[in-house]
Amino acid sequence: DLIMRRDSGPGANPDFVLTMKHLFNREQMVKSILLGYGEVANDQPIHPSDRFYFKGLKQRAYDPEKAKWHLQKANLGSAAIPVVVSPAASNSAEMALVMQHEARQLGLNLDVRRMPADGYWSQHWMKHPVGFGNINPRPSADLLFTQFFKSDAPWNESAWKNPKFDQLLLAARAQPDQAKRAKMYADMQVMVHEDSGIGIPFFMSSIDGHSKKLKGLSPIPLGGLMGYN
Repeated sequence: DLIMRRDSGPGANPDFVLTMKHLFNREQMVKSILLGYGEVANDQPIHPSDRFYFKGLKQRAYDPEKAKWHLQKANLGSAAIPVVVSPAASNSAEMALVMQHEARQLGLNLDVRRMPADGYWSQHWMKHPVGFGNINPRPSADLLFTQFFKSDAPWNESAWKNPKFDQLLLAARAQPDQAKRAKMYADMQVMVHEDSGIGIPFFMSSIDGHSKKLKGLSPIPLGGLMGYN
C-alpha cells in the first residue's frame, strides 16, 4: 500500500492524495507486476472474499485527467516529492516506477528512493511523508480497521484521524444484527476509500507449490510455507 501521511508533507493536502490514487493503473499493475496473481483493489483494505466487503463502493479508475485536476488544485509547486520504497515492502519499487512514469505526464516529479530491506520496518516505515507498506492478511475486518485505521492505532500508517470512523468501529463490534453491522463496515470502507492517506491498488495472491512426494503436509494458516513470499 502507498502511504501518504495526512499529518505532514504533501499528504496533508487531500488533493495530492487523490492525485496519487487516480494515478494507480491497477489493471496494468496486476498484469505486469503480479503477473496476474492478484486482484484489483479499491483503496480500502477489505478483500472481496470477506463477508463484510462492500460491493457497492464504486471502483476508483485510473484517470490521468482527474489526477491532473487534483494536482493543479493542490498547487504543490515544482519541487520533487520523495517516495520511499524497499524490497521489504513487496513490489513497492515496481509500483513506484509505474507511478513515476504516469506522474511525469502531469508535470509531477516523484523522486523514488530505495531503502534496504534490513531495518526498513523499524527505520523507514511510517517515518516518511510518502512511502510504502505491505500488510499481510488479517482474519477479520475489525482487526484490519483497528490495527491500521483507528485514530490512536500505533500502526495507523497515514496518521488519518476520523472520530466518526472510530465510533462506527466500536459500535460494529457490539452489533449483533448482521445487516446493521454490514452497513457499518460498508460506511467505514467508504471513509477509508475517500479520505484516508492509504492507496491500495491490488491484493496479492498467496501461492504455495509442493511436490506430491512430500508427506505429512497440513494447512498453515499464517502465510503458508513461503511466509507470504
